[in-house]
Amino acid sequence: LNTHYPESAKPGPSFKKYTSRLDSLAERILSGKNRSEVLMATSGLSQAHTAYRKALLNYRRTFFWAPFSGVIGNLNIKENEYVTAGEAIAMLYDLSKIKLEVSVLENEAPLVLTGAKCTARFPALNGRSVTGKVYEKNTVLNKEQHTLRVGILLQDGAQGILPGMSAEVEITARAYEETLLVPKEAVLERDERNLVFVVRDSVANWCYITPGKRNNRYVQVLDSEFNLKAGEPVIIDGHFNLAHGAKVQPE
Repeated sequence: LNTHYPESAKPGPSFKKYTSRLDSLAERILSGKNRSEVLMATSGLSQAHTAYRKALLNYRRTFFWAPFSGVIGNLNIKENEYVTAGEAIAMLYDLSKIKLEVSVLENEAPLVLTGAKCTARFPALNGRSVTGKVYEKNTVLNKEQHTLRVGILLQDGAQGILPGMSAEVEITARAYEETLLVPKEAVLERDERNLVFVVRDSVANWCYITPGKRNNRYVQVLDSEFNLKAGEPVIIDGHFNLAHGAKVQPE
């Protein structure tokens, strides 16, 4: 039988090289040089080894390596449960760096600067205070609440603080060096003038003051009639009906 191949259908160099490799492999198998490979294939060992390597690869893919050290919270699965790709199963928390998100009123937002110092108090921790600083300030206001979101980074580490805890935060908007402050509870108004009761030698004395800046805890004293000094005790409770010059026993 004389078979004629057209020029376009004749085997190329790559085909001849492939058939040559098959012939060489057949010669090695028939000569016994590849006896071990043949035995592995016929006994199923090759297939078993391939399945083992595949199972080992899948096993290694079941480990999750976190990008940072921390603790796991909000675990959503139990042992032996199946999970699907992309399913959130837990949260990872780095408790060495506690961050807070606080809302600042719209009219106070311009006073808050990145890097400003602050103090956070946690009611769940008996009001313990933790210092920190402003690390982030949003550029867009909340239209519904008229507030600005500010990020706070605490500097004292975890110390029992848990994610989700509520806190009261005081941010230092502007610092006044060497200024005299009195608790706001100490300031009274008499005859349209501001005064505090300063205790000297167990006697309560009226001390008219010129108030300055104030916040929710303190009032700045710009000037005082009796030369009020830092460290002197002032009365903050039970002084609404107190008379000038009355004998008192501080508690």
